[in-house]
Amino acid sequence: MPVYQYILRRLALTVPLIIGVTLIAFIISHAVPADPVTANLGQKAMSDPEIVAAFRAEWGLDDPVPQQYFTYVTKLLQGDMGRSIKSRRAVAEDIRAFLPATIELATTAIFFGVIIGILLGVLSSLFRNSWIDHVARFISLLGVSLPVFWLALLAL
Repeated sequence: MPVYQYILRRLALTVPLIIGVTLIAFIISHAVPADPVTANLGQKAMSDPEIVAAFRAEWGLDDPVPQQYFTYVTKLLQGDMGRSIKSRRAVAEDIRAFLPATIELATTAIFFGVIIGILLGVLSSLFRNSWIDHVARFISLLGVSLPVFWLALLAL
């Protein structure tokens, strides 16, 4: 099979993959047992039906579920990721605001991870089967085995 056919076939497979991912994300967000209105407005506001109706209309929660998915995908294709419930700003604005710090943190972590990994690898090869090799192997296995979020909490 020529390479261009392989690439075209792989590109064609991305369409159902993207549809599947958006559908799964949408279904999971709707399968949560908590009511989004109660979670955002609180119990006090739930006693006022006008506030609840306004919130449902503002966020499109009063539409049928298939219509909500269609609206979600249509806006996503237009680059509109919606508004953040927490900050009430456009999600794209929040991403734009926090992306530089995220890139800085990721770049620093990758840099130190590569430096430490290369250093441990060189030390392990130079001092094979010594205590240095065993400690380096233990550290590398620990780093691979522990969940990243837990390591991040330890690093704080």
